Amino acid sequence: MMEIEGKVLAIKTYNRESRWGKLQLHDGKLGPVNAVGIIPDNVIEGRFFKITGDDEEHPKYGYQVRMERIEEVETGEQTQEDGLSFLKHFKGIGPATATRIWETWGEDAEDILRNETWRLKEISGISERKALEIEDQVSDMGRDGDLIALMVKHRLPMRHLEPLKRRFGRRAVDILTRGAYDLMKIRGIGFITADRIGQRQGFAWDSVERIRAGILYTLDNSLDGSMYTDSIDLLGDTRRLLKGGGEGRSVPIARVNRELERLVAASEIVCERSDEVIPCETIEDDCYSHSNHRIETGVARRVFEMSRKPVHQLPVVSPMWDQLAPDQKSAVEMCLRERISLIIGPAGSGKTTVLKEILTQTDAEGPLVVCFTGRAAQRVQEISGFHNCSTIHRALKYRPGAGFAHDETNPLLEDVMLVDEASMIGLDLTLSLLKGASAARQRIVFTGDPSQLPSISNGNLLCELANCGIIPATELQYVYRNANTILDNANRIRVGDSALVYDPTFRFHPENDPRVVLNRYYKDPATTLVLSGCKEGDRGVKELNRWLQWQQGIQGAVKIGSDYTVNVGDKVIHTKNNYKKQVFNGNIGWVTKVTAAPGQDPEIEVEFGEGLVPQTIVYAGKTELEELDLAYCLTVHKSQGAEAETVFLVLDPGHFPVQSRNWLYTAVTRAQKQVHLVGSKRVAYRCIESQDVSQGRMSKLGLRVQSLSSQADGGEDDETAA
Repeated sequence: MMEIEGKVLAIKTYNRESRWGKLQLHDGKLGPVNAVGIIPDNVIEGRFFKITGDDEEHPKYGYQVRMERIEEVETGEQTQEDGLSFLKHFKGIGPATATRIWETWGEDAEDILRNETWRLKEISGISERKALEIEDQVSDMGRDGDLIALMVKHRLPMRHLEPLKRRFGRRAVDILTRGAYDLMKIRGIGFITADRIGQRQGFAWDSVERIRAGILYTLDNSLDGSMYTDSIDLLGDTRRLLKGGGEGRSVPIARVNRELERLVAASEIVCERSDEVIPCETIEDDCYSHSNHRIETGVARRVFEMSRKPVHQLPVVSPMWDQLAPDQKSAVEMCLRERISLIIGPAGSGKTTVLKEILTQTDAEGPLVVCFTGRAAQRVQEISGFHNCSTIHRALKYRPGAGFAHDETNPLLEDVMLVDEASMIGLDLTLSLLKGASAARQRIVFTGDPSQLPSISNGNLLCELANCGIIPATELQYVYRNANTILDNANRIRVGDSALVYDPTFRFHPENDPRVVLNRYYKDPATTLVLSGCKEGDRGVKELNRWLQWQQGIQGAVKIGSDYTVNVGDKVIHTKNNYKKQVFNGNIGWVTKVTAAPGQDPEIEVEFGEGLVPQTIVYAGKTELEELDLAYCLTVHKSQGAEAETVFLVLDPGHFPVQSRNWLYTAVTRAQKQVHLVGSKRVAYRCIESQDVSQGRMSKLGLRVQSLSSQADGGEDDETAA
């Protein structure tokens, strides 16, 4: 380890997100020295710093120092050039303003800016608001330096810097100094990382803090979509977790049990007896996190209240009414009569026909259709011709860091809301949706296919509500689409019948390498979906995407997410909700323009919307570009809400953790004209014979609705029912 000290001559490269960069410092003995590593915000060209680290001879960049620590050195010397460099470091202070500040305060400018920032109002051109903004930057600079130093010490990736600041504010440094287990409140930081830091902070292997953190982490990470877990499993899994990171020593079961009791007493964990919905003060069968219990009870109460509030019945006004089948008419009449209702059914059972008919019948009410993904909303537009379709987040006007704009105090104005593909929606988002749909006249209709994959979030909304017997529901059972092998096989899969029928529209290829089959049958990426179980591996999404891109004769020029590179003509998918650009998770588009000039941030244009409302979105800079992935091949989960003429599904035995009956059914029902199953037929049989994964999700939503209903009918106090 060596130390060098001197003036920072230049910051040569710098990545704002990772804080990693290269600078050049002039050391009195060594002269100009390049140094690489984490560069805090307080490192400014022209200032003096001391760097501690190891020197190395890089094969490409030559002699440099790999920084472990960098700290500012007070020299007592400051030229006007140094002062102006410091001032211009802050957003809102340009060259002219910096000069005015220096002319007003001279060498005292930096001291005033650091300690009396409010005095900036004395400078011409700086408003009170701008002074406050600069004051925040000055405060952040000081805190960031200490925070970054601790993150480097504890080997925490710099992507956690902003979340740490948002979550803990001024307490962030204290958390990294003596509160390691609170770090698990940051997404992406688990128990293993927090425990490593906690042991460096001096927490004993059997400390209260460590045991409680282990219990809470185990509860959150053992659910796999369930709302609660069994208390015996929770205790056993927690002991195994604590032993793994506790020098191999087992924490006594009595200690874990005692801390679980304290967490229950503090309501951080809620326990209930099996088949009951009343919270207990002691450890019982079913353990909920506080947030999951609040979400499930909140959804149950709002669903029940909506089911009991009267709403005016809408008349039948459609000229197409006589063309509907009896069960379709029943579904529509139910929606026109009830405030909350469900329409469920398998692929081809006429859900889309019913949805279009409801939109026609309620046109005067100004209906709104919402879906979980942008792709699902786009598909509703394409097949119905109805324009008022949106993602749930967009409809509720999600504001990052501030939640949804529409809630009980500011409900949506539409009197009719149809929630399509409701099987994809978790209970957490359902609660927000019900809050936003709380206007007195509002009615809400959930539609979906319970046999598809359940939500990647929590709960089992459709099945729980459909089975509780309280919420009005219509199940469409007859397959109305023109009879074809795809739908016949889909319904065989749905009911666990492995006697699949193969013909030119439904093929099986016993080929280990899916590229062999794709090379022969894959034609048009615009009308084809390739699906795989996992992202990684030779038969995973990433490798198949790269191979399919190569097959299209496209050579990537600009880097996007998942280490892909793209060029004009590439098929891409947007992977995050971007409210500023109004493009959402699941939207699929095509790259129409690429700009990659030397020395400038790359930029690409993507056209979204094969249907009614095409839009071109510009992506510039690393952060925006990483919101895109290639979309020739998707996981089955990612394909929900989408359809294509032809679907290729990779049946790889190595993907067994994600494969199930619901997984296979969901994949097959994406196809309109042709299905190609590629790989192991044994995988298909194993999927068909497996349990419906939604049945394995533990939730008491339906039981809570039943309890509220029985107590209301019996005239009892329902405060403990949910």
